[in-house]
Amino acid sequence: MKFFQIIFFFTIPWATILAQENRLQTKFSQHILREDFNEQNLIFPTTTETNGKYSMIMDDYGYYGLGSGQSEYPLLIQWQNDLTAFELKTSIRLKDEEDWETIQKIQKQTGQVIGLILKYNPNTQEALIFQINGVRQYRLSHLKNEKLKHLVNWTDSKQLNRNDVNEIIIKTKNNKYEFYINGQLELRKNLERLKENLNSGKFGFYLGKNTQAMI
Repeated sequence: MKFFQIIFFFTIPWATILAQENRLQTKFSQHILREDFNEQNLIFPTTTETNGKYSMIMDDYGYYGLGSGQSEYPLLIQWQNDLTAFELKTSIRLKDEEDWETIQKIQKQTGQVIGLILKYNPNTQEALIFQINGVRQYRLSHLKNEKLKHLVNWTDSKQLNRNDVNEIIIKTKNNKYEFYINGQLELRKNLERLKENLNSGKFGFYLGKNTQAMI
């Protein structure tokens, strides 16, 4: 398998113009956190557990490897975030899966699942989670009381690549969110009603069962 280098970084806004269709036209010009995974960084946890869960920075190859084993695996980046407006950009590659896409959809299976945790509030234990899966779908969920309430159910996306890299960009300002997959806007959501508990907070990853991914 050919390995690759992925950049993971956050930026904050410089100027904002609200354009047609209410799309966020914000210029995020200042890098706040950028990670190339070419050396160990303590804010990205590195652990290996006996039940198959693991996280490790593969600095020789330039990626962050994650695995979940037989149970779901949330992993928070140890970076204290106070940003309320930002752009998050990362690239994710799920481990190759056999081409059973049609069968999996009929059986209501998703294959491997990985999500980006946004604005985790440790006081209320709430967060937003944007997930993609192995059968080219995405969804948006609200984590509350250790349960996921789906704000957008699994939705097919022609932009997602199977067995390949997918670039995810998330922009937010004034509780409005835009989600881009491989350069195309897939989802826009106004979450003003959740602003009190999800104004800012930690970021991380949320793996479904039996998932392995490179970041």
